[in-house]
This record gives sequence, structure tokens and C-alpha cells, in this order.
Amino acid sequence: MEPGDGWLTPGAGLLRWAALAQDAWRLPPEAVECLRVLSIRSGGESSRIYIRQGGSRVCVAQHEGTQQLRHVVRIGEEMPLWAGASGHVLLIGGSSRTLSRVAAAAGRGPDFTSVLATRARLAAERGWAVSHGEREDGVSAVAAPVTDATGQVVAAVGLGGPTSRFTEERVESFRPALAEAAKRLSELGFLGGSG
Repeated sequence: MEPGDGWLTPGAGLLRWAALAQDAWRLPPEAVECLRVLSIRSGGESSRIYIRQGGSRVCVAQHEGTQQLRHVVRIGEEMPLWAGASGHVLLIGGSSRTLSRVAAAAGRGPDFTSVLATRARLAAERGWAVSHGEREDGVSAVAAPVTDATGQVVAAVGLGGPTSRFTEERVESFRPALAEAAKRLSELGFLGGSG
């Protein structure tokens, strides 16, 4: 292909922007290790970090699990904030206006705002959240809040996979490792202000 032959191609400047974006979201080695250990301690489930971006949650990091059957999420993928354990966690401390906007985006009617408020309140009280099939049938997740120095939720760290493996007993067994990962990621402080 020669310049001027009618084809459009991305310019070299795009590579610079791509490198800047990658550097902005690159996890410190301690955080990468934290996700790896969480995956191992859960028996090979995939571990992920999500942040809130407007009315969505975005996966900014993950460690793919070793289980053959797993739920696939791409880095940078936007998902609805109204669904999933990470969404419950990221709505902790959300204003009534925020909850109303998120509920409206879900298109589930006016009563859904109170459902979201209850989910966020339970996640705050427990220090974790669980979901089964909220966004996609057969997919479950458990998540915990990552906080900044002031205690504000800046991210959610979680495990996700097939509902058949996320029984009540297994979710209970995941919780200590998940709590430890959330505490360690909060102490690292690398996400302060990113959400």
C-alpha cells in the first residue's frame, strides 16, 4: 500500500497514545502478584480489578485462572455498573442521584434504584458482594472494595466464573483470600483518584 492510494491507516502518533494508555494502567508488580495469589488461593478462578467510569465498570487488570471453563473478560471492557458483584461494590457510597442514573440505564423501572441501594448497602456492611447471573446467565462473581487512604472505594477486586463453581460454600471459602487481596491492594494505593 502506497501513501495516497485511497486507503486510510492509523498514523505513528497512535502508537505513542497507546503506550501512554498502557503505562497509565500498568499495575505495580506487587499488585500483579496479589491477583496471581488470589487466583491460586481460589483454586484457579480468574481474578480481576474493576474501576468505575461514569455509569460503567471497566476491567483494568486480571489474572486468568487455570480452570478450563471460565468467564472471559478483556482488559478495558466496559460492563454495566448495575450488574455483578463488582458493580455492587463500586456503588458503595453512591449518591441517590448516581443510583437513579445507574438504575435508569438498566431500564428496569423506578423500583430498581432501591434494589441498587440495598446491594450497595449490603456490600458495604459485609465488606464483599456476590452475584449470580445478573449480567449473564451462568456467570457468578464475588468482589471486595479497594479503598484509598480516606476509605473511599476506588476499585473492586473480584473473582468470576461459572455459577456451578460459585456455590455458597465455595464463595465462603474465597472470602479470606479476597479480603486479604482487597486490603493489600488498598495499602498499595496505586489506584487513588483513578475512579
